[in-house]
Amino acid sequence: MENTGYPCPACGTPADLRSGCSGCGQPPYPPAAEVIRLDREIVALGAEAERVRQTYQQLVDRLATTRQRRDRLAAAIRAQFPLAVARPPAVAGGPPRPNPAAAGPPPAVAGPPVVAGPPAGAGAPVVVGAPEASTRTVQGLLFVLGGLLLGTAAVVFTAVAWAAVGVAGRALILAAVTAVALAGPLLAVRRGLRGTAETFAAVGLLLVVLDGYAAWSVDLFGVAGWPGTRYAALVGGASAAAALGYARLSRLTVPWFAALLAAQPVLPLLSVEARPGPAGWSLVFVGVALLNLAVLMALRGRAAGAALAGRILAWIAHAAALVAAAGCALVPLALGRAAGTPLLAGLPLLLVASTLLGAALLTGGPVFRAVAAGLLVPVLAGALLRPVAELRESLLLVAAALVAAGLAAAVRLLPAGTRSGPRVGALLVSGGLLQLTVLMAVVFAGDAVARSLPPWRGAAVGPDFAWGWQLPVAVALTVAAVALLLPAAARPAVAAAGVAAVALALPAVGPTPWPLALAVDLAVGAVLLVVAAARETRSWTVLTRAAAGAVLLGHGLLVGLAAPAGAGAALAVTLVAGVAAAATG
Repeated sequence: MENTGYPCPACGTPADLRSGCSGCGQPPYPPAAEVIRLDREIVALGAEAERVRQTYQQLVDRLATTRQRRDRLAAAIRAQFPLAVARPPAVAGGPPRPNPAAAGPPPAVAGPPVVAGPPAGAGAPVVVGAPEASTRTVQGLLFVLGGLLLGTAAVVFTAVAWAAVGVAGRALILAAVTAVALAGPLLAVRRGLRGTAETFAAVGLLLVVLDGYAAWSVDLFGVAGWPGTRYAALVGGASAAAALGYARLSRLTVPWFAALLAAQPVLPLLSVEARPGPAGWSLVFVGVALLNLAVLMALRGRAAGAALAGRILAWIAHAAALVAAAGCALVPLALGRAAGTPLLAGLPLLLVASTLLGAALLTGGPVFRAVAAGLLVPVLAGALLRPVAELRESLLLVAAALVAAGLAAAVRLLPAGTRSGPRVGALLVSGGLLQLTVLMAVVFAGDAVARSLPPWRGAAVGPDFAWGWQLPVAVALTVAAVALLLPAAARPAVAAAGVAAVALALPAVGPTPWPLALAVDLAVGAVLLVVAAARETRSWTVLTRAAAGAVLLGHGLLVGLAAPAGAGAALAVTLVAGVAAAATG
């Protein structure tokens, strides 16, 4: 229990915080009680401090004994080995060595010792004579300064003394400066200054191109008499070859990029003198694209920084060349003639698409391969049909249907893993042609209805077109092509719609009288309606067959309005077909 007693500050009589002073009657006075409590705490802390002081004194004595022993051993070693290692310096921040002579009696209460440390703000010790810059930094700086001085000297010489030197002297000067510029990187790369070597290699290879221009400007060895494009191609090819050889010799990165860039215009410049047409330019740019494709093949599988940058640059150049080739190839395709014959009108564009497919197969992924293969199919269709449009335009419709069917069959023969892209391309061809032919069949069907109106007044025979027989054949072939390309589950529905479209297109064969058109509509429509109700199959197939039959029966009813007998026959057949469908369903 806590002691709350204290002597009364007024009379000295024992008092308590609960009842106050029993002598003079003073009320409880807490400050006096707090003084008594602090006295007791001071006594306890003094005892604890004395215990800590004794522990500290014991540690100081042990430290002094250890140092004395160490000094005796060190003195014995120095006496035996006078050239021994000198005494190491004292560790900064260690406790001070006690002086027994100056040590007096310890105070009654001692605090913890004050440890000497480094002065405030002191950092790491400075080593006198340390190098201010590395050797590689100094070498790189000297190389840069030397290059600047060399460039300045070349500019001053060119501006001041170039005109005073003969042709032979100019040639020697150009060769010497270029040789120095190309020799510097070899020395730099041996000393480990790769960045400096790359920079000077780029400057040196640029000087090779400038040497060619300078030789042209001063007519060195009579080169000014050559055609400009041929000489430029020669300079570009020589620069590319020099950069390629220099890259192998120096094992630097920049020369490889320089060789790739310098080789791009060589083939187009060589072709200018021949004055090729659009088809010829397309072949030229295909050649440039193949060159870049060879670079991509050489860099395939390399993921390092320089190799990745080279692949990106080669892809950009390859794509640019293919775009230029495709733009040129569209001209002969539109004109319908290449190399003087319509048979080759689509060949340039086909070569462009084939080059793209080759790039996809050799260096691309699955998506790229599928897209390239899909693009090749409509390009092939255009290349096959363009000569027909020029030479036998009257057979273009059936020829297009035959091409669509042939492409669909060829796609079906491809392996399953490579069929997705060509299937999409073939569907674009077949689907587009199917829409066109069905639209033409609908136009003929509408014309048959228009000839039967107003009702009960008869109808004239249908029109006679020389190409009319191609329409039902084209509809049948394109429907078959689409059915081949779609999944097997969709083929019955496509076949039903195709039969209806062929029935609507039959009047285009020749001047068809309305009773014949009515008979075809009623017969085919009734069969489709009965088959839809009789055979158990998928719901969309049933709906497609029923809708196709209903369309034909409705068309027959409208055509039969030409005479009362025709309308009656149409209604009777519709009734019988409906009853039969209901009975079989």
